[in-house]
Amino acid sequence: MRLPVKLLIPVVVTLLWVLPPAAQSQDNRDTLDFEQWTVLAERAEGVIKAAAASDTAFLQLRSELSGWKDRAESVQEPLQNRVNQLELRIGALGEGDDSQAGSSEDIEARRTELTSELARAKEPLQTAQEIVRWSEGLISGIDGILGERREARIFSAAPSPLFPSAWPGAVARITEYYGGIRREIADTLSSDAQTRALQSRLPAAILLLLLGVFLLTMARNWAGRVTARVWERFGRTGDVGAAGIDDFLVQFLLPAAGIQSISGAVISTGLFLQNAGLFASTIPQMGIAVFGASWLGSALFSNSPGAVLAGRMGLNWSAMLRRAIYLAGWIVAARLLADAVSTGIDELDPVSGVIGFPVLIAGSIVLFLLGRYLSEYSAARPQEASDYGIADSTIAVLATLSRIAAVAGVLAGAAGFAVGARILVFSSLQTLALFGLVLVVQVVIADHVSLALHRFRRESGKDRSGLVFVVTGFVLFGAALPELLVLWGVSDKELSEIWVQILNGIQIGGRQFTVYSLLTLIIVFVAVYAAARLVQSILAKSVLPNTDLDIGAQRAITTGAGYVGIILAVVAGVSAAGLDLTNLAIVAGALSVGIGFGLQAVVSNFVSGVILLIERPINVGDWIQTGGVSGTVKRISVRSTLIETFDRAAVVVPNTDLMSNQVVNWTLTNRICRTIVPIGVAYGSDTRRIERLLLEIASEHPAVLKDPPPSVIFMGFGADALEFELRAILNDTNYIIQAKSDLNFAIAERFEAEGISIPFPQRDVWIRNAQDAGKEYPGGTEQGGAEV
Repeated sequence: MRLPVKLLIPVVVTLLWVLPPAAQSQDNRDTLDFEQWTVLAERAEGVIKAAAASDTAFLQLRSELSGWKDRAESVQEPLQNRVNQLELRIGALGEGDDSQAGSSEDIEARRTELTSELARAKEPLQTAQEIVRWSEGLISGIDGILGERREARIFSAAPSPLFPSAWPGAVARITEYYGGIRREIADTLSSDAQTRALQSRLPAAILLLLLGVFLLTMARNWAGRVTARVWERFGRTGDVGAAGIDDFLVQFLLPAAGIQSISGAVISTGLFLQNAGLFASTIPQMGIAVFGASWLGSALFSNSPGAVLAGRMGLNWSAMLRRAIYLAGWIVAARLLADAVSTGIDELDPVSGVIGFPVLIAGSIVLFLLGRYLSEYSAARPQEASDYGIADSTIAVLATLSRIAAVAGVLAGAAGFAVGARILVFSSLQTLALFGLVLVVQVVIADHVSLALHRFRRESGKDRSGLVFVVTGFVLFGAALPELLVLWGVSDKELSEIWVQILNGIQIGGRQFTVYSLLTLIIVFVAVYAAARLVQSILAKSVLPNTDLDIGAQRAITTGAGYVGIILAVVAGVSAAGLDLTNLAIVAGALSVGIGFGLQAVVSNFVSGVILLIERPINVGDWIQTGGVSGTVKRISVRSTLIETFDRAAVVVPNTDLMSNQVVNWTLTNRICRTIVPIGVAYGSDTRRIERLLLEIASEHPAVLKDPPPSVIFMGFGADALEFELRAILNDTNYIIQAKSDLNFAIAERFEAEGISIPFPQRDVWIRNAQDAGKEYPGGTEQGGAEV
């Protein structure tokens, strides 16, 4: 198990990501010696045909072939550019026939010279292409051999470790290993030269030892107190992000550094040589496993408010799961120690299987327990939750696979498949650890980023489940994918090849698109879009408010500037990435046919929205009536218009409806409007007095204009009252309902004070019995029945 190398892989991948292309091809212009390459390639073919070299020798040969392949690929582009330039120059001189006007001996001479130069330029290009294809075939052959060997080791069975025949050999190996450590130390101390060297190295070793003890004890306490004060000062006490950083520093980083310092102190003494040196160099890796498991268990399932997955289960359940995670760390450390003891022994040797079998059993038990606990956690999802989150779904899958791997690992190990069983069990444990690490880092980063965004926008509260949390998760899981592949047997060389292929990109329409092309597109798009948004903000806040344009026109211009900025950002990004825009025009022409048939409504609304923004028959803030909807226009976009009714309901109206239907805009030219208040008075009232009173009431209202003055219309003689209408012009249509209500209140109060009666419909009801038929009553004579 190469724990430090695996931990460095994400860092290496990140450096490769940010490394500029020029830095990876410093030997772009190196001349390729084809004879030297031929010697290497023929030797590789012989080694591959024999298939008798060791894995180390094959990996070394593969590395040499990859170097040649990278050099050949790096020189292809400049050579191809040179060939293309020569072909263009030859084409500019014409075909070279005698009928061509203007042909001369000088042109023919230049054509001949360029043709010769083109032939010379194609030779190294063809050589580079041959080297690339040849090396790819050889590398593929080496990978095939190594893959077959790997599969053979995984699926090859040694004698079962349950058979006692291999036990004495395992005991003898362990005794020999630790006896070798004692002999190495004794031989070193018995040598005068080594003793003097030890005395000279002792001060540095003591300093490293004291530093390690300090990091393991006092530094952890001081760091905990200092970070607690810092978070308290910034009001971050109890936050997930703050707790994650504190726990990582106190529970993992400082103690792991302390173990490394102590190990360095021991190694620096020179007492430990071969076996002892291997043992001393294994201790830091064991410390990383133990302290890493301790920190991960606390970060995920502690009882503190900062735990990532706490709160769903009880305290006892969380404590048991933390203990299982701690135990898993110790078992991984024991696996590292067993690997150190088994150094030099073939993986299929029964002695190696016996040494690692107890650790395998312990790892399988802990893996099964972790799977069961995680399954219980997933099953305890709140019933009201509508669906599983990504983390819950992943936990449920990992829980099931962990239990299957635990059982299969025990059975495979007992049957003698030591290599396959070890990969199955311990890769599963490390996969769980990797998932937990990514989840903790995701929550911590998302918590800090979300808090920073909310403080920047001056908003309160934090939402870890928002877009920041999701994007952070995708980025981190993508970064962890190479480490996951390494855990399950993908070699570093294979991973590097995969990454080189990703960096080389894909061929689209004669153009090579790489990761850098994608990054260029994103960076240029973001930069241009940010500049467009800045211009849009300046227009909206500084330029347009100082013009004579109304608010609707200002918002229309601002919206249009935003859409223009998006188009410019897309075009600039695509152009910077090297995509030919003429191809986009062809694609756009093809898509227009589909748009015409399938997206008629969307296109119609878009065109209608553009017309509304240009002609401005309605503006933001206008009061309109259309299709039974009446309210204030809040937003006009290219697809729809948002209207807020007087009931505070938001109604989204497609722009096509506004263009094709009748729209009443009360405030298009101005906000002046007329209100009509109908009034009925009792018969016998003085009509001129009614007129005078109504005019006085209207003139006293502040919203009624004096010019033109209000008027009173005598509408006629109704069935129950004399009917009048008070008509007044208001200065703001937004107050029409309130003004009408105020006038009604004033009329009721004034008429009551003046003794004027406002009548209401009245009816007399006469009920007649059958025996009273023929009698005379007011209104006529009935022969029977009832009259109303």
